[in-house]
Amino acid sequence: MNPNLVITVLGSLNVLMGASIFFMSETIVKGAFVTRLINEQSIVVGSLMHEAMASVIVGMGVLMLLLRTVDAAVAKKILFAFAVAMTVSLAGALRHYMMPEVTPPLPALGLQAVMIGVAYYVSLKGKED
Repeated sequence: MNPNLVITVLGSLNVLMGASIFFMSETIVKGAFVTRLINEQSIVVGSLMHEAMASVIVGMGVLMLLLRTVDAAVAKKILFAFAVAMTVSLAGALRHYMMPEVTPPLPALGLQAVMIGVAYYVSLKGKED
């Protein structure tokens, strides 16, 4: 696999995922928490926190897109760093998944896991020019 192509795809996925989280933050909050914890104030706070997280995800995606033209050897290092950063993020999300009060969307966690796997694999086995 071409590391630069993978950077482009992962960057695009991050931009799309971040934008989706940003524009659907209220819906995510209403669906992720147990009913007894949902009120007008918790929806506002949860939505703002999701919007902040979404902005970071979009920023990471834009950064990846801006770096998609680097040399293949550098691209592999970027993919490894991306995999490490996303693993930290996924670990935090899994911690929340284990809590009874909140349920992060399973498809988002799965997508993160796939992106980590692809980034790590290509960082090790990707073709260099």
